[in-house]
Amino acid sequence: MKRAIAYILLSSVIVSSLVLASCSQQTNRSVHSEEQYQTVQMEGKKIVSVSIAKVGDYMDEIMSPHLTYENDDVDELKTFANAITDAKEINGVVDVSAPDYSIELTFEDRDVARFFVWLGADGGSIMNQKDSRKLSMLPEEIIDKLNQYLY
Repeated sequence: MKRAIAYILLSSVIVSSLVLASCSQQTNRSVHSEEQYQTVQMEGKKIVSVSIAKVGDYMDEIMSPHLTYENDDVDELKTFANAITDAKEINGVVDVSAPDYSIELTFEDRDVARFFVWLGADGGSIMNQKDSRKLSMLPEEIIDKLNQYLY
């Protein structure tokens, strides 16, 4: 009788341990999945992709996109969103050459925002394609990342 009780207790402990271990693993997977699929927002709207296209000699010579970053490219999407929102507007009349790149942000509601980007090793600027009268300087701390992500 004592053996039967000991056997039942031992079995209960083993089963309980296995159940707790499996619950712990399930929780870890859920946390990892949430981190992997963070959303990036700009002006309260979720960005689902960023497409990059080179620009020819004139502003209207936009090539086909050569790079596209999507939902799972969280760092890249954050960098582009921060570049746009943290850029500082330049005062005065804007007279620019053809940009290096055209960037297209697509949002979850299917809205699209397009920007021209001029980028060098030590600086850069950005312009909303809907408002060619305003040019903004890109933050210095983002230039290296943009150079990395645009090529």
